[in-house]
Amino acid sequence: MKRRLTIARALVNEPDIVLLDEPTTGLDPQARHLVWERLFRLKQQGVTLVLTTHYMDEAEQLCDRLVVMDGGRIVAEGSPRDLIERHSTREVVELRFVASPRPACWCGAAPWRASSFT
Repeated sequence: MKRRLTIARALVNEPDIVLLDEPTTGLDPQARHLVWERLFRLKQQGVTLVLTTHYMDEAEQLCDRLVVMDGGRIVAEGSPRDLIERHSTREVVELRFVASPRPACWCGAAPWRASSFT
């Protein structure tokens, strides 16, 4: 509740720039979604948003430009798409759980397989 009130107070005067420190930390998923919607609308209205977050999905959705910091130093910067292309691997690990009539401990094998694709 405190977090939502702080965000509302920051937006009440229709500022040109908004600084938000971890705006959705501690919010339930529904409240987080509402904050995202409001920030999207502000962005569409031309408001500059500067935010800190540990949630990469949030940064990817809300930001045009990202700066990733570690130990007070900039370690990467660019658009979300650019950073994903430069820093993610093409490898995907897929786990499939196979239904078994017997528990895994009875048959001596784990009930899942892992495979990797490139």
